[in-house]
Amino acid sequence: MTSLRTTARLLPRLPCTPAARPCGCALSRSSAAAASYNQYRRNPAPSFAPFSSSSISLQQQQKPSKSASSDVYELFGLSLQDLPQNGWGVDEKDVKSTWRKLMGGTHPDRMAGRSEEEQAEAAQQSTVVNRAYETLFNPLLRAQHLLERHGITSSDEAEGLDDPDLLLQVMEFRERLEEASSESEAAEVRADNREHLEHTLTALGNAFGASPPDLEQARKLTIELRYWLNIDKAAREWAPGARVELQH
Repeated sequence: MTSLRTTARLLPRLPCTPAARPCGCALSRSSAAAASYNQYRRNPAPSFAPFSSSSISLQQQQKPSKSASSDVYELFGLSLQDLPQNGWGVDEKDVKSTWRKLMGGTHPDRMAGRSEEEQAEAAQQSTVVNRAYETLFNPLLRAQHLLERHGITSSDEAEGLDDPDLLLQVMEFRERLEEASSESEAAEVRADNREHLEHTLTALGNAFGASPPDLEQARKLTIELRYWLNIDKAAREWAPGARVELQH
């Protein structure tokens, strides 16, 4: 288990997660993908900027980055080499348990009577731990993080689906939500969309778990995942007469 002293040591090397950046151990099985989806339902993520590989070759992508971003795993006592699917397969229960222990050491009650400097350091540590937890726990953020380790970074330029069939499916879901007249109809859209979401989570596990990882496929699947999660969010927030907003 990572101590608070280790947390403080890692702190300066951990980068901030951009604000726009919105499991079983292996997601190669549909049951594990369903578990990851259910965890997402309880901890939905914000939308984030899509990926672009236009400025990086696949040869470059095959070499993991030496950047300090990998420390989100180290902070939680995890090793990419020991995790299933090259770091994609994390145990959410273990991650949550470690998060609670790390956060317990920086709780305001424990900081009572400490100096302002110590309290400020504890607050900063809490921020870093929370960001690392979100990155590991949320499948969308985790996929983005793993791609970034291979040199594929997020881009301000929106990139959409390049599969016309998938694009039509997304448009169909949006139309169904716009035409829905009851919560039950919106729930049906969400249930149908869940099949796509779980399939994409499973495919992402396979892409990251390949040897070497299929990064181009993982990049495309991460874009797809963003669309399915946005549809899920729109379905959860559906209300009579409200405009359907899909942030892509």
